[in-house]
Order: sequence, then C-alpha cells, then structure tokens
Amino acid sequence: FPSHDILHFASSCSSETGSGSVIKQDEMADVLNDIALAEGFVESYMFKDSSINKDSAVQAEIDKALQLRKITPDLFSRSYRYYRSHPDEFKIIADTANARAAKARDNSYSRRVLKSS
Repeated sequence: FPSHDILHFASSCSSETGSGSVIKQDEMADVLNDIALAEGFVESYMFKDSSINKDSAVQAEIDKALQLRKITPDLFSRSYRYYRSHPDEFKIIADTANARAAKARDNSYSRRVLKSS
C-alpha cells in the first residue's frame, strides 16, 4: 500500500473545493483492500492478454469497486489525499487494510486445507 495505480487514480480525479467530508477510516480500509484486490485481478488474469491496456483495465476495476460501495471518485480522491496528508491516520488505515487482507488469505487457505483433507 499504496500502489502506483491508486496514487495515479487519486491524482487524476478532480476534487470538489472546500474541506468536505471524507470516507471514515474503517470504510477507507475496506476500499483500499477492494482496490488492491482489483489491481491483483488485473495483474493476475487480465494483463496476460497483451491487447488489454493495463492502466485502463485497472481504472475500470477501481471504478467498479467504488461503485459497489457507492463512493464517487471525487470522494475517494479527496479522502485519499486527506489521509495521505495525515500520516498517523493513514498508517491506521493501511494497517487495518493489511490485517483484513491477511485474515482473508488465512481463511481462504484454511478452507482449501480442510477441503483437501
């Protein structure tokens, strides 16, 4: 965290002026986890097809992840910039996202081990 693609996405969104609200820390951790999964999907499955533009594919998957959570690109971008400018808060978010991803991997691995037993 953060990947180059997230940084590119956040900087490419236009943001609303004014302080506005930001995504709450807990939800932001989930959003970053969703985006990491989307990037991994593109890297693992879609990018093997050389006819696919990686940046466009990643952007499309990020858009889907945001739409599923009913978060606009502007809100995500504003929130991401806010948290990146507040490193203590961003560290909590990143640590939470990483812990949730590790737990999901462990659960997935445990299910596979149980099935093969």
